[in-house]
Amino acid sequence: MARLLLSKHTLASERKKLMAYQRFLPALDLKRQQLRQAQKQCQIEYDALCRELEEVMATVKNQLPMLSALRFSISDLVSVGQVSVESRSQMGVILPHVVEYGATVIPRPPMVNAPWLGYLQQQLLTAIQLRVALKVKKQQLVLLRAAVVKTTQRVNLFDNVLIPRTSSNIKRIQVYLGDREREAVVAAKIAKRRRALPDPMP
Repeated sequence: MARLLLSKHTLASERKKLMAYQRFLPALDLKRQQLRQAQKQCQIEYDALCRELEEVMATVKNQLPMLSALRFSISDLVSVGQVSVESRSQMGVILPHVVEYGATVIPRPPMVNAPWLGYLQQQLLTAIQLRVALKVKKQQLVLLRAAVVKTTQRVNLFDNVLIPRTSSNIKRIQVYLGDREREAVVAAKIAKRRRALPDPMP
């Protein structure tokens, strides 16, 4: 750490820094609150997607018990293609968002006439989309949590380190300069008294 110069120039510099810190801290704290709210909302959406996926799986299991007797793969019913994801900025955090799921229903062979297969295909399509959405939502959560941690660290740096240290430096310089000023006043008074004394006889 650099040695603090106890001068008027340093005092002015420290005051300028303190004003900048105090002006920046509220904006930084507001950003932290907004990020926490975004993280909370993201968690709510993630939990909702989890419940929705569980409901789809339970519905398929309860309404289509005949799946255990299928003689062909479920992958023959739904095609999973390329998922399209784009990045968007939210309060300075780059978050992924699904643009296109890339899953489609495969036309059923003419010999497969079971009426419930169409319903199964739609449920599988929904489940795939939910799984993709969950994966992306989890990535968003990770990024938002990291942003909250980083912003909290910066708030703590300003609030607990930079502002107290700068305030302490200002007080230290003020005390030093005050002492020097008083010493100069006392020295001036002593010099004035000495000049006022009569010269001794030669």
